[in-house]
Amino acid sequence: MTHVVVSVPAPDAADLEVVIDDLQTRHLSVSPEVDVRSLDGDTAALIVILLTSQAIEVLGHWLTARARARKSTSVTFDGVTITANSVAEVERVAASLRLASTDKKKQKKKKK
Repeated sequence: MTHVVVSVPAPDAADLEVVIDDLQTRHLSVSPEVDVRSLDGDTAALIVILLTSQAIEVLGHWLTARARARKSTSVTFDGVTITANSVAEVERVAASLRLASTDKKKQKKKKK
């Protein structure tokens, strides 16, 4: 099973409630929100989500709404950070995440 961490700056912690509520409504696995402090002193709020096609759909909608509200958002996937400056870019990032998660599932099946 693959999990993803969704993290936002501490002042945006309430934004994670939208994701948590949507995932729980769909009966998907999500951890409680956790506050963390990185080595550089910045604080963030994060949740851990079981990566499924439904979870990716929820995250895609959330990222799109976040980009509309903020005009920019960043996504880090497998250590690569992508900053999207428009809704169209966020939608491309979400599509890439869907493709990447599908590829990882195929690779795992081949190993078995």
